[in-house]
Amino acid sequence: MSDLLFSILPMLNDYDQNKLASYKQLGLNKIHYDVMDEFVNNKAFDERYVDNLKNLGYQINVHLMVNKVANHILVYAKTRCDQISFHVEPLANNKQLINKYLAYIKTNNKKAGLAFKFNTDVNDYLDQIKLVDYVTLMSVEPGAGGQAFNPLVYRNIAKLIKFNPKLEIEIDGGINLEKAIELKGLVSGFVSGSYFYQLSDQSKLEMLEKIRAFS
Repeated sequence: MSDLLFSILPMLNDYDQNKLASYKQLGLNKIHYDVMDEFVNNKAFDERYVDNLKNLGYQINVHLMVNKVANHILVYAKTRCDQISFHVEPLANNKQLINKYLAYIKTNNKKAGLAFKFNTDVNDYLDQIKLVDYVTLMSVEPGAGGQAFNPLVYRNIAKLIKFNPKLEIEIDGGINLEKAIELKGLVSGFVSGSYFYQLSDQSKLEMLEKIRAFS
């Protein structure tokens, strides 16, 4: 089933537990939890908010946009998050290390995923993709919200579907309802941050219901 994940990055300077609780009442179930370091030269959340989100009843998908991959995996594998994806780009020359990190995440009872920039060729990592529970495809440059969807990501979507039609694919960046409808049937997870955040409650509910109705 398709679903929407709310990226809480728009709340970076104003984390609002009451708003998040109200989103849960609307039917939002999944949080996309961005973690950043100098890989994107920006700031995001640290691990301190994971417990609060779990206490609100959310499933938490951690997305590591980091150069120091090992350090952050060690931290988040010990939290109550549900799944962790990390970018391949900082580890492009050490695929054995990618395999090791995926295995470590799984031994800590989390789903393990790999994340790709839209200009990184997923075909270079097919042996690693065989090991994942899901893939996160960036449809914007990682590190900042509010960007426009980049259609170059369609190349990687097509390659992944050809490689494994049943692979769980999550698309991250520039997602509004119109774009989600365009992607219907191609991916199962739609990450939306600033767009979802600024919607009225009624429009949030409509977006959630329409995405979940995708076959």
